[in-house]
Amino acid sequence: MHNGVTVNSLDRIQGDRRAARRYSVDLELQYKLVKEAPIAYSGKCCDMSSGGICFTSDQVLQEGSPVEVTIAWPFLLQNTCPLNLRIQGHVVRSDRQGTAVRTRTYEFRTAGDRSFAEPPPLRTKRVFMM
Repeated sequence: MHNGVTVNSLDRIQGDRRAARRYSVDLELQYKLVKEAPIAYSGKCCDMSSGGICFTSDQVLQEGSPVEVTIAWPFLLQNTCPLNLRIQGHVVRSDRQGTAVRTRTYEFRTAGDRSFAEPPPLRTKRVFMM
């Protein structure tokens, strides 16, 4: 496990016939239901792939509901800029065990205090006179 992400070297073995490789991910997330009031709920990611994400939360969501999930990504862009992974999709399954969302779109967005839109801090040279 590295920064909350576990990579399993077994691909499509042991009966898993999903089209996209699934990764165990132990990260906190925020989600909101797109067609409701803009309230952010908390959850915890169980696993994810390019095709979908599974997470646990205190709510059971209605199948078919459009949802937006945001995860604070555990790696920095060029070791400088924090990132958020934003996933948009719809609920395909939800029960007390967790919620599965099929991904429609996803993107990484810069986040936090520093992004590439602002210039790096100025460095001053010190000159010593003797």
